[in-house]
Amino acid sequence: MPTEASALPASLTVWAGPTRYVFTPGRDVIVGYGPGCDIPLERLGNPPQPPPAPRVDVIVRFTGTAWVAIDLSRRGIFVNGSRVPTVEIRDGLGISIEDPQRGPRLVFHTAAPAAPPGQPPPGGPNEPDPRVPTQSATRRMPVAAPPPPPAPRPPQGVQELRRGGQLLSH
Repeated sequence: MPTEASALPASLTVWAGPTRYVFTPGRDVIVGYGPGCDIPLERLGNPPQPPPAPRVDVIVRFTGTAWVAIDLSRRGIFVNGSRVPTVEIRDGLGISIEDPQRGPRLVFHTAAPAAPPGQPPPGGPNEPDPRVPTQSATRRMPVAAPPPPPAPRPPQGVQELRRGGQLLSH
């Protein structure tokens, strides 16, 4: 059963190089070249050349439960070097557009839905909020000490005798 808190959609932060963009669900986010793009990309080459007309390479959409990136480019979008037509966005995901090594790169960060004001955190008013780490939730685990190193062996051909705490070699 969905709660009021889970009904609030998650925002999406997108980093394109040093520039940060923040979006909330409600409309598609357009990534591409030229005017009219929510996230404008810079073309490869020196000096960068604008395209003759706007070109959409990626649509980022909130599906109601998750954000997804949909490839509309000619050369593809890449996740970890592999071309994918669509990818569900998770926190920290990075995609490259058109070229896995040299193409423009987007890094996504998702924000968990916030509880509405005046609402207790999930789990009830007397339980700790599971979204916030507590000291009792993290404990050190006991670790056994490593065994001592073996005693050095005497060189071959040397006999050792111990008498009264003294070492006698023959």
